Amino acid sequence: MEEFHPLPSKALTVMRVRALAVVGVLALVIMTGGIATLVSGIETALGVVLLVVGAAMIGAAWAFTTLLYRSYLWRLTDQTVELRSGVVVQRHQVLPRARVQNVTKEAGPLSRALGLATVTVHSAGANTPNVTIPDLTIDEGDELRARLLPSAGGSSHSVTGL
Repeated sequence: MEEFHPLPSKALTVMRVRALAVVGVLALVIMTGGIATLVSGIETALGVVLLVVGAAMIGAAWAFTTLLYRSYLWRLTDQTVELRSGVVVQRHQVLPRARVQNVTKEAGPLSRALGLATVTVHSAGANTPNVTIPDLTIDEGDELRARLLPSAGGSSHSVTGL
């Protein structure tokens, strides 16, 4: 049986940038307040607390994205496409190959710059969910598509943003 594959290491970079883009802005605002409080001499303890909270937020985002990255495992077998993911809530999605209708790739600017794309395996039918594997290499995505849709011959007609 085919082994589960981790995401490429560049996917961790993308996950961290995405998380820090959100958490980092809030942490920066909090830390700026801490610096302003320290400089003004109004409340030294509050300034220190704000700096520590901001730094802790960045550290937590960094650690969480590492755990999230490690949680993603995927595999393609003769019968199924499978994805395991999740830190707090762990998911195991299984899509029978007989239910595969289409495979699409999507990549934003950062993912494209790193040669990555998110691959979504679309199912036939409303009761079978799609399987989305984030930030695979372009080659892995093309190979996955070719193996799931041999008649497509690796065509890139369903590519978004590439």
